Amino acid sequence: MPTVFIADEIPALDGQKVTVHGTYTQVDVRQRSPRDTRPPQLDGHVALVLADGRRIYLEPSWSAVALRPAEERARLDGKAVEVVGLLHATMPEPEIPVASLTAPCISAVESLRLKE
Repeated sequence: MPTVFIADEIPALDGQKVTVHGTYTQVDVRQRSPRDTRPPQLDGHVALVLADGRRIYLEPSWSAVALRPAEERARLDGKAVEVVGLLHATMPEPEIPVASLTAPCISAVESLRLKE
């Protein structure tokens, strides 16, 4: 199965089942100005920070499954993980139009585990 360690690998693997290696990181998905000094709102969205510092979001931001369980976030935040799922170079569009990110994501997650 193909693996993703850096963002440059994403375009060639778009639409394929892959293993993504990164650091599990809670993220604020609200659209914010760079001058916004409010603390981040961490409501359950997660991204994997790749070796090059770029992010792949865990599930499309508009999806209910994008809100990860509190236990999972507490256990994995800041840790190296491996995720198996379907890679999207750009998040798929929702059926009902809503504001969403235009960033890479992994969906249909089959496994999520700590790297050993």
